[in-house]
Amino acid sequence: MQCGKPFLRCLPTGLGRYRLPVTLLLALLALVGYGIYTVQQVWARGIFEYVGIDFRLFYASGQIARDIGLSAVYNPRLQAVYQQPLYEGFSRFVQGISMPFWALPIPYLPIFVAPFTLLSLLPPLPAYVLWVGINAGGTLGYLYLWVKRLSFDRAAWVAAVALFLSVANFLNLLFGQVNVLLLIAIGEALFNLQQGREGRAGWYLALGWIKPQMILLLVFPLLLRRTRRFGAGFLGGSLLIGGVSLALGGWEGLKGVVEGVHHWPSLLRESGMTWLSAVDHLVLRGVHSTLGLGIGIVMVLVVLLAWLKILYAMGGRDDRETWADFFLATLVTQTIVMPHGNVHMALALGIPWLLVLRHPSREGIWWGLFVIWALLSGIIFVGYGLYSPGHAHDLLGILMLLIHLEILILLYRAWQVKRAFDFSES
Repeated sequence: MQCGKPFLRCLPTGLGRYRLPVTLLLALLALVGYGIYTVQQVWARGIFEYVGIDFRLFYASGQIARDIGLSAVYNPRLQAVYQQPLYEGFSRFVQGISMPFWALPIPYLPIFVAPFTLLSLLPPLPAYVLWVGINAGGTLGYLYLWVKRLSFDRAAWVAAVALFLSVANFLNLLFGQVNVLLLIAIGEALFNLQQGREGRAGWYLALGWIKPQMILLLVFPLLLRRTRRFGAGFLGGSLLIGGVSLALGGWEGLKGVVEGVHHWPSLLRESGMTWLSAVDHLVLRGVHSTLGLGIGIVMVLVVLLAWLKILYAMGGRDDRETWADFFLATLVTQTIVMPHGNVHMALALGIPWLLVLRHPSREGIWWGLFVIWALLSGIIFVGYGLYSPGHAHDLLGILMLLIHLEILILLYRAWQVKRAFDFSES
């Protein structure tokens, strides 16, 4: 039974009409929870130890760039020298909760670091508040653009509110991260592919070099599947980003990015949402490391096989539904198989989610899964985090991994059914 709106499909129980009010209620509950959690963490631990921890890296990098040069931001000794005063001057150490000081490495190309030279002209706290405001405003503005593109549909509004109040965006703002650029890069690449503007899509996707581990699986199929215009656009954007980075940071800057990624601390994986995070948790719970790694590798192979079968079922389709499913399937696969990925990076799935929910063929389970992914996981996180923030992050990472696996399973089943139907029709 159809509900008569693009985003909605009635539940068998007839409760479909309550889906939007329930989503808004959960969004309000999540907002209150985020507020309480943030106040608690700032009150207990201050700033730049946990809250604003990634901005600590960006602010220190801006200072280093102004004082010495952009190539110097990749020097771990200098990062320690510039980050430590921020840690010691603005945070309070709480035994059993706070993290001891360690210098965060910078894994970003110089072009993405350069804007922080301007923010570092401000005192640290105003700079952090301004950066959070820029991120929040940019995310709100971009989601509004998509609601407008979807003709201000009521359910699109609710989905956009849920995305803005999702746990991924909350953590993006809390830590002072940069994932709004990923949200825009992937969203505009998807939009332009749907409009047949393949060259422009390539240019936008090149912005994903800010976190290349999130776009690698998108790039390869698109380069094989699309015309040379997409490849030319992506190559042009990549050369521009690489060229500007080379001009700003020199070869030392590019080498520093590679070394930073190569020496990325493994302890950051435990709260992640990838297969290696699952392996780490298995080992921590007594599973032999070899067996845990074997289980992880099997997971990766099965996930990649399922993803390839989805792509095969899609064939050469170019309709909007296929593009949305392609992006969502590829991104959830990427979040599972990449070596490192924190939950805040899942914000990149926002626009594909928005469009997948719009499919009239989607059953009610899709909206429920979206609400769990965006809001319920956040409510669980802050509820647990009020008592044990570290364990809450670990739980959230595994929960997000399981949700992404379920998304992939649903997409796999949907496209295998569609392929079987197309085969029978032919």
